[in-house]
Amino acid sequence: MILSLEQASSSIAFSLAPLLEEHGIPLAVMGMLVVFLALVLVVAFITILPRVVAQISAPSPPRPMTDPAAEDVLPEETLVVIAAAVAATVCRPHRIVRIRGLTPEDHGWSLEGRLQHHQSHRIPHRDRR
Repeated sequence: MILSLEQASSSIAFSLAPLLEEHGIPLAVMGMLVVFLALVLVVAFITILPRVVAQISAPSPPRPMTDPAAEDVLPEETLVVIAAAVAATVCRPHRIVRIRGLTPEDHGWSLEGRLQHHQSHRIPHRDRR
């Protein structure tokens, strides 16, 4: 069952005949064209994408300033509850001048308070003394 060196070399012979005689070269050229076309499409997509995203996420025009007096008035019960909470917290004479909702700049204070609260519950490691 062992093939001699001559038999092995004749069965493994390399030839360009199938490439030249059959559909080899047109198939290779078509394959390269398809690959290059796909690469061109990828480059075009990557080039156009930032422009499309910039147009989609364009900043909206600024909202006109509203008159604070024109805003909805809080119900009397809510005002009483807020006044009671301030009186219980301050423990001295006070005057509530304005009540407004939180703005995006105000969220930093609540996040910092939550962070400090959660960090106060850390359990110390046994190896750190």
